[in-house]
Amino acid sequence: MSKSAIFEAAARLYAKMRIDYESYLEHTYNTALEGTGGVLVNNQGRALGIDGLDLFSGHKAYAMKYASEELLDWWKLNPRLTQAEYEARWITGEMAWLEAET
Repeated sequence: MSKSAIFEAAARLYAKMRIDYESYLEHTYNTALEGTGGVLVNNQGRALGIDGLDLFSGHKAYAMKYASEELLDWWKLNPRLTQAEYEARWITGEMAWLEAET
């Protein structure tokens, strides 16, 4: 059985998007660290050993539960994008700015 050319092209495109999304996460995390004075996780999250980076890629309810007030305020100005939201913007070229930064 031969491989689907369409599937292979889609897989390559998805892999490129994932690389860009990982770069976006790193950039956003580092920018948030600066913007919040390094305070990303609330007291409850710190008691549980939550890593601030996980708040950027995990489920939204999880992020909102354990984010510090500083991070919640930062997200009001810099909306948190899930992978699905990022992918939807990336495929239309809206996230092309990222390629210029990397």
